[in-house]
This record gives sequence, structure tokens and C-alpha cells, in this order.
Amino acid sequence: NLDTFIEYLGYCPHDKAIEYGRSSDYLLLIVSNPKWIHVIPGKTYEYLIYNKPIIGLVSDGNSVVEVINTTRTGFTINPEETDKIAEILKKIDSNSLEFTFSPNEEEIKKYSCENLTLKLIDFLEKISNEKSYNIRE
Repeated sequence: NLDTFIEYLGYCPHDKAIEYGRSSDYLLLIVSNPKWIHVIPGKTYEYLIYNKPIIGLVSDGNSVVEVINTTRTGFTINPEETDKIAEILKKIDSNSLEFTFSPNEEEIKKYSCENLTLKLIDFLEKISNEKSYNIRE
């Protein structure tokens, strides 16, 4: 009975996806491959600026968990915990979810395009100034 409060829209152009995200009550972010421990989808950064709670279906230990927790923009559930996911969805549907949405604006700023680009520039300058370097450092 998820269709009473979840609408699947399928593929849509990016500008339309932004419009839908901004008008949603919650944002769903799925990163279910346990091999993607350090993968942070670009959608994560977009969701941070929508000022809406993020429900992250994210494998334990994934970097997305840290982003959502430090920015206080939502909560994460392991995608394998289907009973817990169902419980959360029922609570959202009945307006009984005990979750305080209080985004940390300073942490969110750290993930802005400008700040991330500056970090990349610093990294590239650092490695270009070294005679030999290990790209994995």
C-alpha cells in the first residue's frame, strides 16, 4: 500500500527532478551496493540543499551515512533491513515518525560545489608540486 504516499515518476529531466525534490516531503536516496563504501552519488549533494529530510537506504559503513549524519539532514537505514524500512514508512504515513529535522548549515556548506572544487584544486596543486606521489594517499 505504498502508493498512498509514494509516487513513482520514472525518469524525468534534471530540472523537473529538482522541482519534484523541492516539493517533496521526504527525499529517498538509495545506495544499496555494499561495495560502494566510498561512493557518494551526486544526488546526495543536491539533496543537501533542498532543505527536506533524506531517507537514506544505505549500506552500513558507506560514506553517505557520515554525510547525512554530520549534516543532520536525515537518517539512514541499511537496505537489507526491510522490516525497519516498512516500519519507518508506516510511521511517516501516520505522521508518527519521531525525527527532528535540524540541518547543520555549516556542515552542509562544506559539501557545496565551491568548497569541494577548492578542495580538489588544493589536492591537485599538492600532488603537482611533489616529484613523486602516490595517487592513493
